[in-house]
Amino acid sequence: MMQELIFNVFPWETRAYIFEFGSLENLFVEWSDEANVSGNIYEGQVDSISSSLGAAFLNIGIHKKAFLKLSDTPQALRTDRRDRDFQKSPIRVGDRIAVQVLSDVSDIKSLRVTQEISLVGRYLVFRPRENIELFSANSRNHNSSLRVREKIKNCEFSDAGFILRSAYDATRSHLVAREAVILLETWEKIASKRKKSNIPGLLKKNVSLPLRTLRDFMKVGNSQIWVNDAETFSSLKRFLEELVPHQSNCLKLSSGNSFEPNHKINDILGFAIDSRIELRSGGQIVIEKTEAMTTIDVNSGSSSVYGDAESLALAVNLEASEEIVKQFRLKNIGGLIVIDFMNMREIKHRKAIREVFENEKSKDSKLGIISELSHLGLLALSRRHTSRTLGSNFFEPCEICKGTGKTKTAKAICFEIFGEIVGNQDYYKEKVCIVYASSLLSKILNLELNPIAREFFLSLDITIEIEEESTYKKDDYKIVALNLNRIGGR
Repeated sequence: MMQELIFNVFPWETRAYIFEFGSLENLFVEWSDEANVSGNIYEGQVDSISSSLGAAFLNIGIHKKAFLKLSDTPQALRTDRRDRDFQKSPIRVGDRIAVQVLSDVSDIKSLRVTQEISLVGRYLVFRPRENIELFSANSRNHNSSLRVREKIKNCEFSDAGFILRSAYDATRSHLVAREAVILLETWEKIASKRKKSNIPGLLKKNVSLPLRTLRDFMKVGNSQIWVNDAETFSSLKRFLEELVPHQSNCLKLSSGNSFEPNHKINDILGFAIDSRIELRSGGQIVIEKTEAMTTIDVNSGSSSVYGDAESLALAVNLEASEEIVKQFRLKNIGGLIVIDFMNMREIKHRKAIREVFENEKSKDSKLGIISELSHLGLLALSRRHTSRTLGSNFFEPCEICKGTGKTKTAKAICFEIFGEIVGNQDYYKEKVCIVYASSLLSKILNLELNPIAREFFLSLDITIEIEEESTYKKDDYKIVALNLNRIGGR
């Protein structure tokens, strides 16, 4: 199978896995109690303006302020009385502005927002204030693209602009035109809601993680899509039938409430967040996040590559480069990144390594500036942050080592316990699962089990009870299953 998309949806968590030829290429995780606001559109009100930062801070109706660069404002869509003279009048305190969240990478910092609002579809990106003729240069010469353009124009929607995405299919222009209408209608609903609303708040929530993943990553052709949740299955089915009907038969609902594909899903997450990656050659990559940057060390380890030192270094560095660009996506690494490669004397070899990252730019739009590979073997580059790194949900700074090391969060361990029970539901069905856990885990498990997880497990005919073991360490737990007739028929 060329591509597999796997969605595990539970009341407490949603995971999306993307496999290419059996290899994990992307992994996304969202927890239900930590709302992802990236892509959401809000009606905001300017609270303050910082001339030194060149930015405005907005109240958008949630617990965090929004940070808007003033350089992002010329294309603004505004509803106050200065709309007519916007080019002459700067943003002022009290103004109402529609903004879209660009990134949510910190619990402390403000959300980064923009007034350049985009509605993203499978084939099109809709920009309300762009010219309607804005199509990619590669598509302008295609007759089918001209037909699509005419169909969109017939909607008679002013001040609208569309950009064709890479998924655009010239042979199915009717689907592109259909999506254009959907995006236009969505924007009309947002504009109507703005007129009715007088306070900061949400105008349009971004689509769910499974829908975003399907929309952005599903490839044309030989794909297989698995989902374990009936409601999510229905929403994905509607999306496919409406916009990708020729691939709607790729979607499968897994039996029961758990999903056991050929891949060892429970082990995959551990590999994805591991800071040490073993290479096929025996070399090794070590990834460390610091306050200022992410550092990546490449070393030969127990490499089995034969030849002189230069050949060994080139072979390991090339393999490491391919793996590093993959880790950028998997771990969602952003900010300043410095890679310490094995030293190479030959200039052509250093250029070959840098070329790997230059080529990746065509696939990864988040990649920015890439330095030359220095004589010391250092390569520096930047990558745009749009959301938190994958590991931030599963690890927290260790209180004992003052942040020099990491340990799994108690909540992540609790969800592992849930996952273990779900993965063995046939064994635990019609039984009482007694979870013996440390004091900290017991408290969190009782909170998490009330009410969403408890109802979910009851739907599987599984009863869970938590027993505190004061002698257990933080991450210690044991699951014991008892038949109902052994405990009085409860």
